[in-house]
Amino acid sequence: YDKNVYSVQATEDGISLTAVGKTAHAAKPEGSVNATKLLCELIATLPQLSCAEKKAMEAVAEVLKDCHGAGIGVEVEDEPSKLTHINGVDAMENGNLQLKLDIRYPVTLKGSDLFPRIEKHIAAIGGKAILRNDSEPCYKAADTMEIKTLLAAYDHVTGEKGVPYTIGGGTYARHFDNAVAFGPHFHGMPNPCGEGKGEEHMPDECNSVDYMMKALKIYILTLIGLNELSL
Repeated sequence: YDKNVYSVQATEDGISLTAVGKTAHAAKPEGSVNATKLLCELIATLPQLSCAEKKAMEAVAEVLKDCHGAGIGVEVEDEPSKLTHINGVDAMENGNLQLKLDIRYPVTLKGSDLFPRIEKHIAAIGGKAILRNDSEPCYKAADTMEIKTLLAAYDHVTGEKGVPYTIGGGTYARHFDNAVAFGPHFHGMPNPCGEGKGEEHMPDECNSVDYMMKALKIYILTLIGLNELSL
């Protein structure tokens, strides 16, 4: 096994196996490495496992083989967005291995249409899918006057041409009928903490005072512009 990824220690009960992955925000999982997937891939090769245990390890590795739905049977996308799925919490309960998945699906699709496909795929690899919660996506088209007003404020302060984009993030905007998430993250912001740290939900999460002040200017102009619209 790769000693840069895995470590093995003897314990009173047998063997303790540890795998090191790479964290990322659930809304932007590209480039992440799931440690549970690494563990299950290696454990599945051990001769001590029963057929059922081996099948379970292989099923987990299959579910976590990617972050865009292939592992759960729904590799889908639309023009503004693409499905992502991540696994953040695992548990063993009554002899059953449980994975909690966070799935962010495209804004033009419905969870009620996607879940039966997930159920079918998971059943085929020997597991059972359970739907715990379904929050509908929050989306506003880029050609609306509200979004154009936000972009105009951004362009004025930064001197750049802002391009709106979608992410799989459940922000405060989800709690309002007519809202979107707007800042204060900028492309190219300096990260003093280095790769794998400093960004949203990562170790040593931080922000730049200079960029926060720039965001404040954008917010002020945005509020003035939105106040002139008939919403």
